[in-house]
Amino acid sequence: MAKEPSLDFENNLLDHIAVSSIIIDPITKIIDYVNPAAAVLIGAKPENIIGHCCNQFICPVEENNCPVCDKNQTIENSERILLRADKTPIFVLKTVKRIKLNGQEKLLETIVDITQYKNTEKTLKDSEEKYRYLIENSHDIIYNLTIEGIFTFVSPSWTFLIGHPTDQVLFKSFKDFVHPDDIASCLEFINKLASTGQRQEGFEYRVLKTDGTWAWHTSSGVPLKNEFGRVFGFLGTARDITEQKITESKLRESELNFRTFFETIDDIIFIADQQGKIFYSNKAVTKKLGYDLEELKTMHVLDVHPINKREEANGIFADMFAGIRDYCPLPLAKKNGEYLPVETRIWFGKWDGINCIFGIAKDLTKEQESLQKFNKIFENNPSLMAISSIPEKVFTEVNLAFLKKTGYEKEEILGKTSMELGFFVEPDKQKKIAEELQKTGFIHNIELKIKTKTGEVLDGLFSGEIIESQGKKFFLTVMADITEQKKAGNFGD
Repeated sequence: MAKEPSLDFENNLLDHIAVSSIIIDPITKIIDYVNPAAAVLIGAKPENIIGHCCNQFICPVEENNCPVCDKNQTIENSERILLRADKTPIFVLKTVKRIKLNGQEKLLETIVDITQYKNTEKTLKDSEEKYRYLIENSHDIIYNLTIEGIFTFVSPSWTFLIGHPTDQVLFKSFKDFVHPDDIASCLEFINKLASTGQRQEGFEYRVLKTDGTWAWHTSSGVPLKNEFGRVFGFLGTARDITEQKITESKLRESELNFRTFFETIDDIIFIADQQGKIFYSNKAVTKKLGYDLEELKTMHVLDVHPINKREEANGIFADMFAGIRDYCPLPLAKKNGEYLPVETRIWFGKWDGINCIFGIAKDLTKEQESLQKFNKIFENNPSLMAISSIPEKVFTEVNLAFLKKTGYEKEEILGKTSMELGFFVEPDKQKKIAEELQKTGFIHNIELKIKTKTGEVLDGLFSGEIIESQGKKFFLTVMADITEQKKAGNFGD
C-alpha cells in the first residue's frame, strides 16, 4: 500500500511551483497553506492568509454555498472571482482536487489569474460592438472584395444608397454594378492595391442604382494579407459623391459661361491685385488699346491712362476705393498714343481664389460720336433749343438760335430757371405744360408766349421730350418762332 504524502512534503513541493496553490480544510473551510505564488496573487503574506476562511479570499460570492464543500461538486478550470487582500476582485480559473494528507482529507486548489485575458476579451468585444455599430450606421458603404473582384461583404448602406438588398450583392462581381466605361479603371485600382500592398484612395467611378440611374462614387481600399504577407482580398469604403459631381459640373459650366462672356464682352476689363498691378484682362483690351496680355502684366492700372492724367486718375481711384465716387471719367491711352474715351468703374472680388480689383471701362467712342452729331445739330438748328435738368428745371444748355432770338448771353441763362428769368409770359400755362411733359415724356406743338431780354414778346410753338445722359434725366425743348405768322393771321389763337 502506497504511503500517503505528508503536509510538509506537499508544502515543500508546492513552494517551488509557479502555479498559485492553496490547501483548505473541507470541513472548517480554513486555509491551511498558501504557496508563495498564491500569496503574491492574493496580495498578502502567507501568515496573514493561513488560518482564515477561504471565502474571505477565494470565492466571496459563494459564502455558505460552496460547490465543493457544501454540494460535493467537482471544480475544474472554472471561472471564479478572487478577492485580493486590498478588496480588489480579479478573475481566476480554479481547479479543486480532494487529496489525503496525514490521513486527513484536504482540498488542493490551483488558481490561474485570467484578469488580463478577461480584460482583453472585454476590449475585443467592445471593439467588435463599436465596429458593428459603425458598419451598420455608416452612411458610406463598407465592403470586402476578393482579389478577383467578388463581393464577400457589403454593409447595409449599400441598400440605402444603391437599392439592392445586401444578399443580392454577395458573391457577385463588381462588374455587375459598375458602368461599362469604368470597369477598366476599377480593375486598375484593384491591381494597384494587390501589387503595392498599400492603401489606395480617391478612385471615382459610376454605379447603377436599382431605379435605373447612375450614381458617382469615390472609393478607398486597403489590402487584406494572410500570415505569409500575401494579399487575398480588400477592405474598402465607398461614398456617394453624385451631388458633388453635379455641383462641380454646374460650377465648371458657370465658369465657362462667365469666361466666355468675359472674353466676348465689348467693354474693357482689367483684373489687378490689391496693389493695382494688372495680371489679367479680356480680349477687348488688346483690341481697343493694342496691348497684349504679357505687356499688361508689367503695368499698373494707372499706366493705361495718359501720362498727364495719371495723378488725377490716382486721386479719383482713391475716392472710388473709399466709396466717394462711382466712376472715373478719364480716358485711357492706347499703345499708339491715342486717347480712348471711357467711363471706368471698379469693384472688389476674387479671381481664381486671389483677392483682386476688377476694373470695367465702357467705351464711349460711339456715344461721343453721337454726342458730337447731336451738338452740331443742336447748335446749328434754326429753331430755339434748350436743355434743362430734372427736377431742378435749371437750364444746362441753349443753342445759338435761342441766344440770338432772346438777346441773352449764355452765361446769363445757364444755371437759372425760366421762372428766375421771367421767361414765360404765362407761367401758369407753362407750368401745366411742364407737368404734362414730365408725366407723358413728351409734348408736341404747344403754343406759349416768351419774353426776350428786352421785353419783346414772341409767340412760340413748343415741342419737347425727356432725354437721359449718364444716368440723369433732362428736358429737351424745341421752339419754333411763329410771331410773324401770328401777326399775319396764319395761326389761330
